[in-house]
This record gives sequence, C-alpha cells and structure tokens, in this order.
Amino acid sequence: MKTTSYLAKIFGKAPVRPIQLHMEKVVLCVSELEAFVEVAAQRDWHKAREIQGKIGALENDADEIKRDIRLHLPK
Repeated sequence: MKTTSYLAKIFGKAPVRPIQLHMEKVVLCVSELEAFVEVAAQRDWHKAREIQGKIGALENDADEIKRDIRLHLPK
C-alpha cells in the first residue's frame, strides 16, 4: 500500500477515469444534435431551445471535467 501512495505522489493522479467521464459527456452532448436538427427543420423553436439548453448544460459539464483534468495533470 505504501508503494502505491509513493508512486501516486511521483506520477500524480491518473487522468484515465476523468477522461472517460469527459468523453461520456461529449457523447451525450453529440447524441442530442440529431433531435435538435430535426426539431429545427420542423421549425419547432420551443423544443429546439429546450434541446439547446440541454446541450449547453452537457457542454458545461464536459468543460468542468476538462478543466479539472488540466488542473491535476503533472507539470
């Protein structure tokens, strides 16, 4: 156990899981685009705004994860 904590101090926190979380948020965001385009083509602007808000929230979540990853990467 001590060896693991010693190595963690040297190399820092592994970014693999946070990067996976970021990718999952991006996939969720992109998956909303088809619905957005469909309702925009139908000129359903109310629904388009709802989907746009959801996309924006997902983008913000992804940006927050990315910012956290960058802050914790070794120099």
